[in-house]
Amino acid sequence: MSAIEPYDVTVVGAGLAGALVASTLAEEGLKVVVLEATESLGGTVKHQPGLALLGTPEPFTQAVERRGDQVAHTLWELTSENLVRLEILLERCGIASEKVGSLRLAVDASQSAEFRESAAQLKQYGYDVTLEDDSRYGDQVAISTSDDLLFTPQALINKLLEHENIIVECDAEVEGVKRQLDGSIAVSAHRRYLWTRKVIFANGVHAIRFDPGLAEILHPVCVHTIVFENTGTLTRPLVLDNGHIFFVPHAQSICLTGWDSTETDILWRLSAVANQLCPNAAVRERFTSWVTIRDGAMPVVGELPGQPDVYIINGLGPFGLNLALVAADELAELVLYDRQPTLFALVEP
Repeated sequence: MSAIEPYDVTVVGAGLAGALVASTLAEEGLKVVVLEATESLGGTVKHQPGLALLGTPEPFTQAVERRGDQVAHTLWELTSENLVRLEILLERCGIASEKVGSLRLAVDASQSAEFRESAAQLKQYGYDVTLEDDSRYGDQVAISTSDDLLFTPQALINKLLEHENIIVECDAEVEGVKRQLDGSIAVSAHRRYLWTRKVIFANGVHAIRFDPGLAEILHPVCVHTIVFENTGTLTRPLVLDNGHIFFVPHAQSICLTGWDSTETDILWRLSAVANQLCPNAAVRERFTSWVTIRDGAMPVVGELPGQPDVYIINGLGPFGLNLALVAADELAELVLYDRQPTLFALVEP
């Protein structure tokens, strides 16, 4: 894994964020090595279909209350841009995708009112959203969007990393990094070393091991997924409980995924949703994964404090596909041109 001349960039983590950054830098002529701790590429999205949403899972009015109107509106704009660029990228890579749309279901009558107000405000901004009220979903209002994109993240990751300027090493868990006298950085993995000019940590919850200070802004979350046989009863993705549960039919399967700060509560809730939406479907698989979220559900992009040329892209969370491309672009521009991140900055202004 060592080389006479240092690599330009080492990316730690071969999930979608790592693959997007590696691909962008490789297209600019940089020599990139990607280190993946497991035996295969894909990170936390390797086992399931990918759903990229327009906007935020929560009602727009709640986003405004939490972040302010300007930030909430900017988030919707960025997710819209992300969808357009994702569709173009998938087409360029020859990977199938489908505009399946989605329904975001209100949890109660109070939130139904918020959904109505959210739809009215979003329409004023020019977004294509509609309201639906269907007894199949418990007589609650739902916001419907049509641009949400369904695709296979694993296929995109594999394609992005097929580049002449990228070397991929699997089963190469990074144990540490150390700056050398010549300014390069030594990266140790499985008792071997490689030398690089820059390091990017795109390895989710494991990044906290390399900078304990990240634990103050990034919070690990366990995500539970149950895969059912697709009986065809419901054909559109559903977003429930303010984005803490999502139901995604894809091909012959249905993925029911949920996350919360209390695992017991979310497992009980997942069982209740499964009994309501697909009571007769056979269970094919169950698995868990760990992701990180940031307060405010914003990604983290930046150079680690006190560690020149060591960068991070993290905190994309369970709905990371909504902002993956724009977050990866912010990091690539920081690495290439020293353009500081704005909305996703590691240290908030």
